[in-house]
Amino acid sequence: MLSSRSEGLPLALVEAMLCGRPAIVTNAGGSAEIVEDNINGFIAHAPTTEAFDEALERAWARRSEWEQIGKGAAESIRKIVPFDPAAQFAKMLLEIVGEQKLSSNVSFS
Repeated sequence: MLSSRSEGLPLALVEAMLCGRPAIVTNAGGSAEIVEDNINGFIAHAPTTEAFDEALERAWARRSEWEQIGKGAAESIRKIVPFDPAAQFAKMLLEIVGEQKLSSNVSFS
């Protein structure tokens, strides 16, 4: 459960989804970009007690499906977050450096 009023994309949410846990979040920051309401988690449509309570009630009504919802969360986040983000970032940097070297070696004479 992540009842944020404002936030970027929380790493705790990404980690929970990677672990196959259904999330209950507010529609704040980047949470709604990765959680699909009633599919791989539950979204409170406003950062209010009433909206969060409503999302909790929806989640509780589907508690027998939590394992399957969590599996869906893990599958969906793996499509967004690479297996090794640090290695992917390093590869991107090396590609940029390689492009810079190529363009600096080009002569227009």
